[in-house]
Amino acid sequence: ALVLDPTIIFVTARSVIALMGVATTYLTYRLGRQIFSSERAGLLAAIFLSFSFYHLQLSHVTRHWMPAALAMSVAWLAIFEIYRNASLRAYLLSGFFAGLGVGANTAAASVMIPAIAAHFMRPSEQGLRRQGDSRRLALLGIVFLVVSLSFIVLYPYGLTQGEAAEGGATATLMAKFNNLTQKSLVEWFGFLWYYGRLLLTYETILFIAAIAG
Repeated sequence: ALVLDPTIIFVTARSVIALMGVATTYLTYRLGRQIFSSERAGLLAAIFLSFSFYHLQLSHVTRHWMPAALAMSVAWLAIFEIYRNASLRAYLLSGFFAGLGVGANTAAASVMIPAIAAHFMRPSEQGLRRQGDSRRLALLGIVFLVVSLSFIVLYPYGLTQGEAAEGGATATLMAKFNNLTQKSLVEWFGFLWYYGRLLLTYETILFIAAIAG
C-alpha cells in the first residue's frame, strides 16, 4: 500500500521536520534569554528566527539541515553551561549533540569552536586552571569524535553526498580534499562572497540587526 501511495510517509516526514523547526525556535528563545538574562532578548531572537527565510525554507523540506540545526541548538545551550558553571554534564552534552549534528551534516562540527572557546574564556573566578579542567576538555573531544565517527563508519558515503569514485568512499573524500587545497585565495574569497551575498539578499533584516547588535 505504501508503494502505491506513499503520502503518509511524506506527510509524516515533513511534519517531523516542521516540529524540529518549532523546537529550534524555542531553543533559540532559551539561549537568548540565558545569555542576556532577558526575557525580551529571548523573544526577539525567537521572532527573528521565526521570520528567517532560510529557517522557514528548511522547515518545509525533508532534508538533513533541520536535524543538524536542532542538534546544534541543543549543543549551544550546553556550551553556555560550560561557560557559566563548567559542569561535567555540559561538556558531555556539548560533545554528544555536536557529534549528533555531524551525523546529519558535517557543517555541524563548527559548533565545537565555540565549545572550546567557552572552556578557555570562562570567568577567572571559576578557576581556569583547577584540577580536572583538561580532563573535561578531553572528554568533550572524545564524546564528539565517538558520536560523529559512529555515523561516518556506519555510512561513509554521507560525506561524499552519495558519490563514489573508484576506490570507494575514502578515495572520493581524498579527491574532494585535494580539490579544496588546490583552490586559490581568490577562489576562496569568491566562495565566501557568494554565500555572503545570499545571506544579505534573503536575510537582509537579520543581517542588519546582527551588525547593529
